[in-house]
Amino acid sequence: MICEFAVKNIILEIETVECFNASHCNQCINYLKISGYKLAVLANFNLISLEYKRIIDSKKK
Repeated sequence: MICEFAVKNIILEIETVECFNASHCNQCINYLKISGYKLAVLANFNLISLEYKRIIDSKKK
């Protein structure tokens, strides 16, 4: 797994892009599948204020 951070069963993926697209979300979903974690946070630091998305694998318990 090559993600930015994995802390207490949460994956943090850091990007510096104009806006998120489907490939960013799909990458986080793949990290969740591989790791077995339930939650990923996709963060974009390219804007004036932080933009983020929580991505939850609803199939995990």
